[in-house]
Amino acid sequence: MSAMTALAANERDQRGDVDLGDALRQGGSAVQADCEALWRRLVFNLLVSNTDDHLRNHGFLHDGRAWRLAPAYDVNPMPADVRPRVHALALAGDDPAAPFDAVLEDAPRFGLTTKKARRLAREVATAVKGWWKAAASVGLGAREVERMESAFEHDDLSAALR
Repeated sequence: MSAMTALAANERDQRGDVDLGDALRQGGSAVQADCEALWRRLVFNLLVSNTDDHLRNHGFLHDGRAWRLAPAYDVNPMPADVRPRVHALALAGDDPAAPFDAVLEDAPRFGLTTKKARRLAREVATAVKGWWKAAASVGLGAREVERMESAFEHDDLSAALR
């Protein structure tokens, strides 16, 4: 089931990651694990500038008892000159352009302490900071790597690494 269906939303509705967490709390079978995974995904989308993170790009799978967060799909890092770092979903409150520190303030809404949320964000950021090595390892040349730099190298990455 798409997140749009789960939230009874339409294309014009402004929703956010916290709404997805609310849907998990209402009908999920592994609420804490899935909310933690959703938090990691939120941080990842922020750090790789996946601005096309709309409700159809999130989903739920039924496990025979209730709904679980589906694996991430349709993740597309976006250079800042192609699209500003404004996300389809609100990242914190109703702000689709919220910085990492504002996103961190919403961690309790995912069932996380600030300490645990920071630790998880640091883990995600540590993986993301090596993006250029991963890009080079699959054959991207220097020009392509440079082209994508603004999607990965920004203040939010630095803030998440703290």
